[in-house]
Amino acid sequence: MNRILILSLILLSAAGSPAAQKRVVPIVEMKVGALLGGVENGKFLDAKTTAEKLADRQNYTLYMPGTKSESLLLGKPTASQEEVCEGFYAINDYAPDNRHEKGGVALGEGFGWKPQPRAVKQIALTNAAYVKIVNDFLRTKRISTAIKKLDQAFSVDLDGDGREEIVLTSTRVDRDFQPKPKRRTYDAYSIVLVRKIVGGKARTIVLEGEFSPKSDAFYDGYTHEISSFADLDGDGKMEILLHGEYYEGSHTSVVQLNGGKVVKVDVLSASCGL
Repeated sequence: MNRILILSLILLSAAGSPAAQKRVVPIVEMKVGALLGGVENGKFLDAKTTAEKLADRQNYTLYMPGTKSESLLLGKPTASQEEVCEGFYAINDYAPDNRHEKGGVALGEGFGWKPQPRAVKQIALTNAAYVKIVNDFLRTKRISTAIKKLDQAFSVDLDGDGREEIVLTSTRVDRDFQPKPKRRTYDAYSIVLVRKIVGGKARTIVLEGEFSPKSDAFYDGYTHEISSFADLDGDGKMEILLHGEYYEGSHTSVVQLNGGKVVKVDVLSASCGL
């Protein structure tokens, strides 16, 4: 086979692959309407670099966990002028009908793959087996107050190995700043857990977690939740979008699961607050 033919086959293969993009695809977290960054030819870009490559307006596809995708028309992201939000790029005129309140990730035009190649299924929040997993884990952190209901619960095959991971969240906090005479102590925490088969055994993996057992003051840490699941770069594996809020701000991050290891995608993030 001559070199010209080989080169032609390579080019044809690349043209049909998810990484062969004609433009940068922006990635927006809709909980706060923030540009996390983008992806171009399989490589993640930060928010600043992505924003410089975008047109004024374009169509996006919103992916929520456990629901159908939907279309959005969003404006060009602009850098925040607030000192406490340095590096935060807000989407102009986003989500006028408040669809953003539940989160979700929106991808701009130009991607050639399925961002949710496998179904994300919601699990009953009172599922006894998964409530027990969370309570068992909390006891390892000296949290003795048992829960009866989860905040979020999903099953999804993140890496395409044919086995579904279970993702669970639970939060118990008190942000009341009013003084309380004879205040009782309480267990405060916020966690995001993944139940995954690793090496043939079920493991409980912490994606995010803060714990304040027997606290006698208001909770001033993050409350963590799942914003969405999506394959953001076309490699067939789904990333997990995590959203956290605290009293004076918020932070959104993206993580990947590599076996039993949590890998943070540092280039994709958005923070605003003191």
